[in-house]
Amino acid sequence: MAETIEKTRLPHWDMTTIYPGLDSPEFMNAVEEVRAKIADLEAAVQKLEPGEEITDATVAIFALTNRINDVLQQVSTVRAFVAGYTSVDS
Repeated sequence: MAETIEKTRLPHWDMTTIYPGLDSPEFMNAVEEVRAKIADLEAAVQKLEPGEEITDATVAIFALTNRINDVLQQVSTVRAFVAGYTSVDS
């Protein structure tokens, strides 16, 4: 007796709710914005001086932490988009 194999379509994720595509201006702009933010963070960290007064250092570190969190959130979105776009037939 022959076994019947049912063919099914692979899942298809609509990634256009995040960016229209990997080559879209929106996605490219997001990647460039992430790069610029990372470079800006690097420059800001380089400006920190060891031995500053605690209050100044605390304020600077707090501001940098907020900026780092902002960059990480955007990096996470870009990374998730690329992973989702390339993981499944989208």
